[in-house]
Amino acid sequence: ATVTVTNSMGTGVSAGTMSAVTDNGDGTVTDKMTKSVWMRCSIGQDWDGVHCVGEATLYTLEQLATLADEFNLDGYAGNDDWRVPNLPELATITERTCKKPRLNETVFPDTPHVAYWTTMRKPMTEFNYVMHFGEGGVDSQGDDYRAPVRMIRGEKWWFPPSVRKMREEMAAEESRSEDK
Repeated sequence: ATVTVTNSMGTGVSAGTMSAVTDNGDGTVTDKMTKSVWMRCSIGQDWDGVHCVGEATLYTLEQLATLADEFNLDGYAGNDDWRVPNLPELATITERTCKKPRLNETVFPDTPHVAYWTTMRKPMTEFNYVMHFGEGGVDSQGDDYRAPVRMIRGEKWWFPPSVRKMREEMAAEESRSEDK
């Protein structure tokens, strides 16, 4: 089933890019634009077919480092390649037109109105960025902060500019090598 969510395409972390998702029938949805697969519930909650039941588990920044490996041992929804999203990825599920939570509750029901961890480090600090689904917006937090996580799977589609440039240079070099 396709759930249509109307909003505009954003860039970076200015969010609100989920135009349509497919309900995979297993507690996950696939974003048709990015091809990313999202858990409908936060870790700690259980999908009952309509709602996310239970409390979202809160993690520290230190726990975040090994969370995906531990989570993948159970093979959620038959997959073992789940990861914590980076900031631009998590921003794609926010909805500018929604308030508290700042995401579509039909797609992501029972989401706590709090900040969620991302894997993106704030430059030159020991802090990671968090995306707040209650008030909206981005902040950074350190080791003593506890926040929930919503996992994603699929190929990463956003990379920092320095990594993008390196990937483009590698692809160009490969292309030149193939032409010889």
